[in-house]
Amino acid sequence: MRQTFWRYPDRLMALKATISMALLSVPFVLTGYAYFGITLALGALAGALAETDDHPKGRIKALILTVLSFVVSSASVEILRPVPWLFAIGLAGSTVLFILIGGLGERYRGVSFGAVLIAIYTMLGDSLRPAPYWQPILLPAGALGYGLLSLALLYRHPWRLLEEQLARGYLALSAYLEEKARLFPSDAEKQTTIRHRLAVLNIEMVNALERTKEVLNSYADALDDQTELVPYLRRFMLLQSLHERAASSHERYELLSGNPDNEALMEGFGQLLLQLAQATRRLADNLLTGVPYRHPVSLNWIVNALNDQIQQRPESTRQGLSLLLHNLTQSHRALLNLKDISQRKYIPRLARDTRTLWERLKAQLHWRHPRLRHAVRLSTCFVIGYGLMQWLHIEKGEWILLTSLFVCQPSYSETRRRLFQRILGTFMGVAAGVLVVQILPTQMGQLVLMLVAAFYFFIWMRKRYYIAVIFITMFVLGAFNLLSGKGVA
Repeated sequence: MRQTFWRYPDRLMALKATISMALLSVPFVLTGYAYFGITLALGALAGALAETDDHPKGRIKALILTVLSFVVSSASVEILRPVPWLFAIGLAGSTVLFILIGGLGERYRGVSFGAVLIAIYTMLGDSLRPAPYWQPILLPAGALGYGLLSLALLYRHPWRLLEEQLARGYLALSAYLEEKARLFPSDAEKQTTIRHRLAVLNIEMVNALERTKEVLNSYADALDDQTELVPYLRRFMLLQSLHERAASSHERYELLSGNPDNEALMEGFGQLLLQLAQATRRLADNLLTGVPYRHPVSLNWIVNALNDQIQQRPESTRQGLSLLLHNLTQSHRALLNLKDISQRKYIPRLARDTRTLWERLKAQLHWRHPRLRHAVRLSTCFVIGYGLMQWLHIEKGEWILLTSLFVCQPSYSETRRRLFQRILGTFMGVAAGVLVVQILPTQMGQLVLMLVAAFYFFIWMRKRYYIAVIFITMFVLGAFNLLSGKGVA
């Protein structure tokens, strides 16, 4: 049971966020101060979304930055909101600034996103607040409450964050290997679909490597004695080498698969890749649960069987097959000798960005840089949305801005995908939320709806965006029903 609990980092994250929101909101709601409880919960939600992957010492600095940026962001909205044209200028300028600050490093990325989110939350709660000063107090306080709970848990298990990041990398590699196994055997038509999927999985794999490297560097910066960090560095280097071998172009698969004599061989290579995928998944389980890694015994048998088959082929047809088997055998041996790798004396070194913060900021200040272009696009969306809200007197038009924040992504393809998923998820969330609110019309029922929806939102946030949207929409319905009794309306 304990192993199952630790195996799923997204569930742990969701549970941590939900518990903090419950601790902040339930006492106030039950004592008749729903506004204070729900606003604190919204601050905790934003704090969880803004949380950075950092060593405990770095997490303290990030939490201080988060709370301060939330105070400034919320207070700025309260000050500038009465003057629409001044507010529009401030909204555009602060959005560009926060997005560029987010490009300075992992520690700033989440904080800058959270600051923009808090500004829009403040706009949404403008008509419900008892006094102008409450939101700049309660929203940062909610983020602080979540941050303190998260820090306490991190200090109890200080290496857990690094283990989770490494495990995500090995799970991403496992998914990549499983997809690549479908190439053996395959025809030219199937390969188009498989290669497209492999390209997507490879991007996810590279992103996982980058995130893990940033976490490793944050731990390296915080530790005086890096002895305990060395095994994690070696696991990372192993992950990198396994990915490089898996991503290499082995052979023209349609030519190999097209030869009837190669059918058994191709099936064998496919099984070899599937077993390697299983091995990397077991290694992820080892990192998450502490269960000893057991190398699949079938891997050695498959390698020997393939080698025997290749040796029986004419020498002219062996080269491509032998190179392919050699590549995959190296991965098999690296995993088989995992214990030896962990005990080697050398200490791996990771590449790091040695530029100052000012140099990193200047590097973004040209139109070709994708982060500047994203910042300009997003701020333009905000200004147009705010202009439409003012011109057409749209009630709750702040939702235009909030939707723009979540849908507008740095890449066109990701933005287009999120647009459809946001529409689908919102419709489904409204339908399900209205139904549940009718079934649970009491205050306690709506509080339970809000917290359960928040839990499942965090579980699905990294996996399926449209499902996460369903639950965050239900969360909003429950929250606004508790705030004003008008969530459904």
